[in-house]
Amino acid sequence: MGAELGHGQRAADTGAAQAHVIEFTPKAASDIRRLYSFLAEKNPNAATKAIAAMLRKLELVERMPHLGRQTSAPRIRETGVRYGKNGYVIQYTLRENDTVLIVLRIWHGREERP
Repeated sequence: MGAELGHGQRAADTGAAQAHVIEFTPKAASDIRRLYSFLAEKNPNAATKAIAAMLRKLELVERMPHLGRQTSAPRIRETGVRYGKNGYVIQYTLRENDTVLIVLRIWHGREERP
């Protein structure tokens, strides 16, 4: 899948017909690093699998962007990622032109959210 986090973006793979590009906000990129680091301290293999599960879910959302539930905020959706007992929550939006999916934040299911 080739995700590049931070201020970068991941363009749709050239070998597959995909409708959206996925961008991570700096906060979302930081969330992924934080979640990986927290889990990797105890189990690096589980940390790698958790991030892979998140990225697989984003590939699904990329194809079906209205898959997640609408939040109380306009144009912001959330989708769950099953992993472990509590999983993760990915918050995202589509740009006005609906060709760019922007990942806003990612949380563990038990984390307090801002």
